[in-house]
Amino acid sequence: MKGETKADRDLDKPTTAIKAKAAQSWCRNASLARPTDVEIEGIDQPLQWEYLLLSESLFNSNRGQSFKSLVPLCRVLTNQIIAEQNRRGQN
Repeated sequence: MKGETKADRDLDKPTTAIKAKAAQSWCRNASLARPTDVEIEGIDQPLQWEYLLLSESLFNSNRGQSFKSLVPLCRVLTNQIIAEQNRRGQN
């Protein structure tokens, strides 16, 4: 899982959604790659990658929560930001 923290003031910038879409694409492609038969000791490569945004207000309002409990909230935020950009007709 790849997460990115984002200041609230930057959430509405078109570049935030554009970068999020690019990162989601990278994660989909990285998830297709499988470890080779040569294992590198000490490296734990995830098999499934996912990109999430964590805004400062989401973090602050859920301070003390586990990462696992933040994941669904971050998914909603990330999808909302991308959907809003798509509604605006921006790539």
